[in-house]
Amino acid sequence: MMSGIARGIMFRLYENLGVISRTLISDQLKEMPDSDKPFLARAGIRIGTETVFMPELLKPAAIKLRVMLYSIYNQDFPACGPPPEGRVSIDLVEGIADNYWLSAGYRRIGDKVMRVDMVERVAALVRTAARSGEFGITDEMLSLAGVGRDIMASMIVGLGFEKVREEPAEDPEKPAKPVFIKKQRQNNKRMRDAKSGESAGRQLNPAINTFIWMYHKHVFTLVKAIYRAHFNTVRIFARYAFIIHNIGHFTLIHILRRTMISHKTSL
Repeated sequence: MMSGIARGIMFRLYENLGVISRTLISDQLKEMPDSDKPFLARAGIRIGTETVFMPELLKPAAIKLRVMLYSIYNQDFPACGPPPEGRVSIDLVEGIADNYWLSAGYRRIGDKVMRVDMVERVAALVRTAARSGEFGITDEMLSLAGVGRDIMASMIVGLGFEKVREEPAEDPEKPAKPVFIKKQRQNNKRMRDAKSGESAGRQLNPAINTFIWMYHKHVFTLVKAIYRAHFNTVRIFARYAFIIHNIGHFTLIHILRRTMISHKTSL
């Protein structure tokens, strides 16, 4: 049986539209028994070293829906919009809240905005290099991230590592190579950074309610359109809505069932 800790993690994930910084729930993860991990895995939840997220919600239709929910509630519609379909990273856009990117399943890392699953892969390479102490930027890191050395250096710093010095390149005409080391005490700062964005978690739950408590006729029309593109996107939201037993979410599930019947009848 799933413990209360795992249920709490699922609720926090629900509040944050399927993605949350691991730093915010690090204490719960430490206390969570190993027997809970299969439950979370079957629910489609991945516990990364940087982020806890649901890979199913990183698909284009899911990203559009989540960004829409965030924007409706916050009345914030950036001109740049969410990252283009198929792009795992984009250049950082000034003036855009980190919470907006998180709502899309992306996060700021240095001077880039990268999809959370790719952040995990880049972070794994950096952590592996850091095991021996001081380390530099490798060709494998550059290839995976698809960036130059300057951008990669900012990304490594964004992952919580510190630049200690620069070493001259073998070719005198090329720039010096930065050398990094893992910070000994970085948890406090990363916790503050993560908590500065925690308002997203507390606001995104009302964002979902904004969608759910719309006039039912409008919800029905919207859900039909989403169903044609990717019905699983909405179904996942409805599934995890059971956690708080809100009658509004049951209303949504009823509408979803009507949508399926209507859609099948029209075929």
